[in-house]
Amino acid sequence: MSPFPSTHWTRLEQERELPEGREWFCAAYRPAVLGYLRTKMDYHEAEDLCQDFFAKVVLDGGLMAKADRSRGRLRNLLLKALDRFLSKHRRRCGAEKRGGREIHEPLDPLKHEDISVVAPDAAFDLAWANALLDRALAATAEDCRKRHKLPLFEALRPLLDGSGPAIDHAHLARELGVTPRALTLALSRLRQRVANHLYLEVVMTVQGQECLQDEWDSVRRALYD
Repeated sequence: MSPFPSTHWTRLEQERELPEGREWFCAAYRPAVLGYLRTKMDYHEAEDLCQDFFAKVVLDGGLMAKADRSRGRLRNLLLKALDRFLSKHRRRCGAEKRGGREIHEPLDPLKHEDISVVAPDAAFDLAWANALLDRALAATAEDCRKRHKLPLFEALRPLLDGSGPAIDHAHLARELGVTPRALTLALSRLRQRVANHLYLEVVMTVQGQECLQDEWDSVRRALYD
């Protein structure tokens, strides 16, 4: 038996015609698509185009039905389809402007938000990696729940995902009623468990050993460089 769980490719192939499979796929990969679009346009347009992409390309357009694991990476499949979708959108907008249909940009309360500091491809990779990390953290939380250590995980999560301010280890150890050394060991074990789950998430998005190391390196660069 394989040491790895069923891959996302396998789940996609098995469930792509089922409503729950389509819902899973869109929810899992929406953050990466939206993160990419946010580097290219304002918030409202990005939200609208993200919705259109999944409705018209992924679902109605048959991207899920046409997906072929021999192509290697789900991330690459989505990014190529998204780029084609954007190219068609820009051509259509250009044609409408040339035809006299003026396109007015909606008022955007986030218009001055600085979203240009990350290149589009890097934004896609970062959003993709963060989605994998969220699933790895959720799997680790479930591990801890089964071992009756969920409160410890929740207390240490800001140190695992950077979601909160830096926490003084000695102070946190006192709050949890453990020694600083015990806290350090627990944190080290949790980090290793998160890393293991993250690796498995990467395994589930590639086909073939030759892609695995490159994808793992890409995810780590996006999260930690």
